Amino acid sequence: MNQSCDSDSDIPTTLPTVTAILSIDADNTGNATDLLVSFTKPLDLAGISEFRVLVVKETVSVAFDLAKASTTIASNYVRVGPNEITEDISFIAASTDSDSEIIAEGVEYRIFVLTVAETGLTEDNALTQSGSTIILAQVNTVKTLVAFINAGSGGMDADATGNIYMADFGENLSGPPGTKVYKITPSGDVSIFATGLVGASGNDFDSQGNLFQSNISAGTISKIAPDGTLTEFANNSTGLAGPVGITIDDNDNLYVVNCSNNNILKFTKDGQVSTFATGSVFQCPNGITLAPNGQIYVANFGNGSVVEVDPDGTTSILATIPGANNGHLLYHEGFLFVVARSNSQIYKVSLDGSMEVFMGTGQRGDRDGAVLRASMSLPNDIAFSPDGSKMYINCVAGTNQ
Repeated sequence: MNQSCDSDSDIPTTLPTVTAILSIDADNTGNATDLLVSFTKPLDLAGISEFRVLVVKETVSVAFDLAKASTTIASNYVRVGPNEITEDISFIAASTDSDSEIIAEGVEYRIFVLTVAETGLTEDNALTQSGSTIILAQVNTVKTLVAFINAGSGGMDADATGNIYMADFGENLSGPPGTKVYKITPSGDVSIFATGLVGASGNDFDSQGNLFQSNISAGTISKIAPDGTLTEFANNSTGLAGPVGITIDDNDNLYVVNCSNNNILKFTKDGQVSTFATGSVFQCPNGITLAPNGQIYVANFGNGSVVEVDPDGTTSILATIPGANNGHLLYHEGFLFVVARSNSQIYKVSLDGSMEVFMGTGQRGDRDGAVLRASMSLPNDIAFSPDGSKMYINCVAGTNQ
């Protein structure tokens, strides 16, 4: 193969740039199938025959140049035609690097993209390398469990055996209220667990396996027995006004956030009610969760605030989530996981208020994959499996973006 062109007309005027490298796919296997590469093509594709995507050990990347790239055998690179889509170029499990060695977990690699002209290789600067290295590793990924349930996304919780219970809020905020709670097995089988709700929103289990379900449109709380039997636990005569999130402590006391009244009500297990916390710090409180130390945390739907509530009812703002429209939140193993609904993201918040994006690109969609590459559509609530190994998220119907 020639390493130079016969005329300058064969040399592309704009060179490719590696724009994204991922180390994980939905299988999370730790081999080359976890490697996804994206790059931006030249604007002018005239005279270009192909691009070659090469995986090179970082230990030899300094010496890896056009001469070495041009002699790399075909089995050690992935060919991309000039008119092929270059988003998420996939490798098979047995793919090899530029040294003919199997791409494996724990090795530091760099990605190179080689531009090849129709008459041969271009000049030296046609070999473009990624700006950072990558090491394949087993980390969190996103997989769709159930593609579609004919329900709006209300509250969600999981029982001791791992079944997930998702409330039907209704298709949208202004539409008819949803009337059901769905049961979803860990394998994705869906059934109706209970009916007779009125805008089913937040929910939580007590120590006896009863699911307490708020009805935002009726201003009531329903108690649903393990067999699905529904009874009324509290109505709007107790001060309920737009109840959403529910959390239950070890003594089976219920803490319920009132979106319309901007407060938290506390119910004993026999139905006695008191105001636990109130004030302007609440702006349509939506989600509520309880930490083992007795602190309560609330996510506002009306803005991005996460409110910390002391056991005596004193309130303060712990963090502000971008997007100004929080869904629910959940305490898990020392952190709060907060749904940034309008951003279609999940934030991980430490109890000192520092935070980071845990999942989502920030664009609405329905794409599985690595947690920071995956997308979802207006998520609302989250739940963890009993062993903590899985997080479940409910969303509205997404758009591929």
